[in-house]
Amino acid sequence: MLPADAGIEIYLKGGIGLSVVIASVQGFIKIRAKAGIEGGLNMEVDVLWNPQDGLAIDALAEVLFRPALTLGADVGLEASVGIWPLEYTATWETPIAEKTWGSDFELGLRFPMHYKEGEPFNLSLDDLELVYPEFDTTKMTEDVAEEGIDE
Repeated sequence: MLPADAGIEIYLKGGIGLSVVIASVQGFIKIRAKAGIEGGLNMEVDVLWNPQDGLAIDALAEVLFRPALTLGADVGLEASVGIWPLEYTATWETPIAEKTWGSDFELGLRFPMHYKEGEPFNLSLDDLELVYPEFDTTKMTEDVAEEGIDE
């Protein structure tokens, strides 16, 4: 699979620091949230050959994505020394927590292809399949009734 993702990330950063004439140091914590989609491109190819039937190739190309929400927190330290234009700044940052919630809602496209020796190679958009979630409203209603609704 060739992974891919897209989304929007926002963060809130706060810290405390100390500064003297030509040097400063600041410790900070950053809280971040990202909403987006995660997925990618998947390709499968099966090649078969035998003397009686010749060459046969079956392939499947899929582009599939799922929505995801990620929340995280980072801590870091930023230090500066010097005066402009000879100022040097270094930042060290490390994640301390991260949690991603995904869903089973898969969206995308699936394109199967077939070739057999001696037959024409026909690609058709009619073979293109749209992948989307199937909603079982009865099961959803039963799950909500079983678990209740938090108020």
